[in-house]
Amino acid sequence: MRFSALGCAGLLLVSLGCSTLRIAPVRTSPFSTAPSAGASGNTAEPERFRDTLHLPAQLGTRAADDYVSALRLLEDREYERAAALFTRLADDPRTPDSLAAESLFYVGECAAAVGRLAHAQASYERLLRRSSLAPPLRERVLLRLGHVLCAQGQGARANELFAQLRQEFPQSRYLPLATCTAVQLPPPTRSGNAP
Repeated sequence: MRFSALGCAGLLLVSLGCSTLRIAPVRTSPFSTAPSAGASGNTAEPERFRDTLHLPAQLGTRAADDYVSALRLLEDREYERAAALFTRLADDPRTPDSLAAESLFYVGECAAAVGRLAHAQASYERLLRRSSLAPPLRERVLLRLGHVLCAQGQGARANELFAQLRQEFPQSRYLPLATCTAVQLPPPTRSGNAP
């Protein structure tokens, strides 16, 4: 069962039992792209954060192929398999820096999606320690780390990150999402378990 977040939330939280949360790494309106019909005629899922990585068509490296495969796994909600590929890319010294950074971001997204919030937090914090992090990626990392901290009950620390996001990126399209109220925890069920 899914619960949509308040207002313009960037997270969907799903209860998996009494205390496990899943954060699906999707964008919701107003930042989604217009749905398009796929080959099967189905409407596409909301566009994920892919707006900072540009892979040249001629890049044909194994890293680029693995990255595309990992994105497909992520879209298919095969989070553990996607995380394994993204982790390999992030940790491989042969992976180009921008691709390694994007991969590490998605390691955090996959971890958050399966309720491993501390692991997601560690991935985002590792990215913030990089000196050469691309500004659009830094913008997303500040937002997502804040969301993960909110989900862990660390609202004060999350609000510091949201303030940093507002200061560093005053025109960010993610500012409406930079609040703990954008993260709605699922209400408890009668039996204590999600249906």
